[in-house]
Amino acid sequence: MPLGASITQRFRSNDEKDDTVADSDNEGHPDWMINFVYGAWKNSKWMKPNLVLINAGLNDCNKGGDPSKAGERTKDMVNYIFASVLGVTVILSTLLRNGDLTRDACTKDISRQIRSVSKGYKKGTRIGLADVRDVMKSSDIGPDNDHPTDDGYKMFARVWWDAISQIEDRIQPPAAVTGIDDAATGQARQCKKVAGNAGLPGQSQLGSGQDDGNYVHASTARGTLESAVIYKGSDPKSITDAIPWHIFFANVVKGDPNTARTGALDDWIRVYHNTKDKNAYWFRQNLGGGKFDRSVQFDVDMNCDLGPRYAFADLNNDGLDDFFCIKENAVWASLNRGGNPPKFESIGQIIGNFDIDGDGRADFCLVKSAVGFACSRNGGWGDKPQWQGFATLSGIRGTVFDIAQPDKFPRDVMYIGDNGSVRTWINNRGTGKGIVPKWRSAGLTHAGQSSTGIQDSIKFGRIYGSNRLDYIFLKEKKDTYDLLVWENRGEGRTKLKADGSYYCDMRNRNYGSDDLVWIYQDGRVDEINVNIHSPPAWGHAITFDFRVPGPRNGIHLADWTGDGTCDIIVQDRATGDLTIFQNTYKTGSGRRTFDSGIIHASPGCDQGWGVGIFDLGMRILDIDGDGRADVLCTEKNGRIMGWLNKASGLETVGQVKLSEGWDRSSIRFADVEASGHADLLHVDKYTGAVNVFTNNGNKAQGGSSFSWTSRGMLYNPIG
Repeated sequence: MPLGASITQRFRSNDEKDDTVADSDNEGHPDWMINFVYGAWKNSKWMKPNLVLINAGLNDCNKGGDPSKAGERTKDMVNYIFASVLGVTVILSTLLRNGDLTRDACTKDISRQIRSVSKGYKKGTRIGLADVRDVMKSSDIGPDNDHPTDDGYKMFARVWWDAISQIEDRIQPPAAVTGIDDAATGQARQCKKVAGNAGLPGQSQLGSGQDDGNYVHASTARGTLESAVIYKGSDPKSITDAIPWHIFFANVVKGDPNTARTGALDDWIRVYHNTKDKNAYWFRQNLGGGKFDRSVQFDVDMNCDLGPRYAFADLNNDGLDDFFCIKENAVWASLNRGGNPPKFESIGQIIGNFDIDGDGRADFCLVKSAVGFACSRNGGWGDKPQWQGFATLSGIRGTVFDIAQPDKFPRDVMYIGDNGSVRTWINNRGTGKGIVPKWRSAGLTHAGQSSTGIQDSIKFGRIYGSNRLDYIFLKEKKDTYDLLVWENRGEGRTKLKADGSYYCDMRNRNYGSDDLVWIYQDGRVDEINVNIHSPPAWGHAITFDFRVPGPRNGIHLADWTGDGTCDIIVQDRATGDLTIFQNTYKTGSGRRTFDSGIIHASPGCDQGWGVGIFDLGMRILDIDGDGRADVLCTEKNGRIMGWLNKASGLETVGQVKLSEGWDRSSIRFADVEASGHADLLHVDKYTGAVNVFTNNGNKAQGGSSFSWTSRGMLYNPIG
């Protein structure tokens, strides 16, 4: 078992790989000091290696360790290794020369201590020494002063081989360990990810996190909205009776362009169908506070005069509601291109029109009388819809709500009674296979009116900008339809417990494992669960109470400063500006501390985030392998731009990865094979299968600054 820091991992070599060696497994961890390497052994000793090769100590010179006690820490580690595995052989190595004169003096002294440790054991002890310091020349050290060149790594390997040869006759056969085949050779022993080799799924955590409970409805009566009254005028009864059918509430114009979509206001819309069977389209802009502007006519850019049904919903996830015409047993659409009055552009027949899966795009549903409804998911990006199933990609028009079993199946379902009463089922994201929603009954949420036969006169819209649907009753009078509104003040069932789960190493890489940090929607952080390597149990030895600006969609955990601990990074949604709260945790301290956000960066990523929790325009992680988290900006079509986080500041590298045509919410990044570089992952939302593009580093390829290799599916479907 090679045990150490970045040199053990062959960091800074040309390919950072293992050449042709049959077994590339190693415990090499960049930036680790001796005591952290000691911790890595504690977590790996179960494999019972028969030979342990140790190169550790450089980071004690440049990461704040105590170099004068390096020999003592090394001896403690070696003694523990001998006590852990019967018959194990240990070979220590001295440290390389260093291009920095101060660090070179430090590594020289630590090398002296390591020689002393090696010589201090009695004759016959299975310990050896690879004295590399006096063999390698200054020309074997790379430009960073710390790591060997490719030729230097080859020389280092020869020194190791010589040390192993000298003690070879004392090396014992490895002990038998369940799950490890020491007789296997070749690719099976490579540290390469292969689909199906991860073992069975296991529970990772238990009972952590907070949700906001079931939905509990509450409302405030706002009376008649005078600016929304509909006048009958001189129209015949055939037209005035149909007014409720032709009134809609949708966001067709943007008031304040800086307002988040969660604060959007629905405008008043009337489709005026005259006696000549011609339509005219009118809207009144919602000014906020229950007030609407004057009526303005607009054009939907299509002939829908004979309808007979219309709808408004956001088809292309741009935040503005588009127009749908249901005619001739098909659905036709016009996209809202913005402006005031809004300008619409017909895109013809598309195939209604509610966002069932919570991704910000209208889905297509067919109501089955007395049964429920079946839906097709809009999985497209840009202006073009792409119809998919909910349980499977090809399962078009699958049942997503069954009236007989409503709880077994993110627009909510509201059943309106004859008197305007409403029973509601709240849509939560499903936790089973596929993306079928999970519906939770909230019971009778609206008591209704004293009149009957008014189902068509009940509407819902975001009148007050709370992102909740307010209850609207079109009450007919002699000359008007008055709009009576009850503002929705209900709460609950908008978040799942797992939504706040973040994973990152918060303790200076003591054990090379991520801790579990739970973050509230408003940015409060009061729970850190220490990784004790015993899932689903986590440790709670460190206290934590901190608050950063929310929402948590813009909060990232990553090592910005390159010191080995994860910092808290807050993203401005509109500009992409970053505020970094540096992790100032001290090893052994029982409390987590951060500075006040004195580091700032402006990468220029304006993609923000979308509607769903996974639709993130910015990701922060290390793609160049220098230990500092970099900034990736993913456009809605999946194209990725990048900024490298250097000690001197951000360095733009332009396009990092061209678009593969994926839904942005299905893109993830993770270091799959411990290369030090984050790889690109595409998650199948239906099955959980993951396709991987290996990050080959900052090497231009096909118009991108980084090179990627498609590895295909490396994580099998779940279940």
